[in-house]
Amino acid sequence: MSVGLAVGERALEVGPARALAKRFLPAPGEGPSKERRETGSFHVRILGKTAGNMSAVCNISGDGDPGYTGAAKMLVESAFALSRDVRGAGGVLTPASCMGDALVARLRAAGIAFDVARA
Repeated sequence: MSVGLAVGERALEVGPARALAKRFLPAPGEGPSKERRETGSFHVRILGKTAGNMSAVCNISGDGDPGYTGAAKMLVESAFALSRDVRGAGGVLTPASCMGDALVARLRAAGIAFDVARA
């Protein structure tokens, strides 16, 4: 994936590739309509497996366009969790190890559902 992104980025530096991309990609500032943002939804399924062969599945879903409404909810609630709920010495942490249950609770209150079960 990293290689593909790097190649794509380099290709867009070349005039003909950039002109072709502009024909098919939305212009800056363009995006889905208000109706589409409000009526959209998303569902993500994450499958996990431990070294000990235990499996789990996590379904995450919410209303609203995932690229706008969903992302905005996640960003705002992450900022609130960081500023109000996180205590400790800090350091380099993943979002889960840093905000964990506090962020999940905030996202659930904002309308994003989490369902975790053994697979």
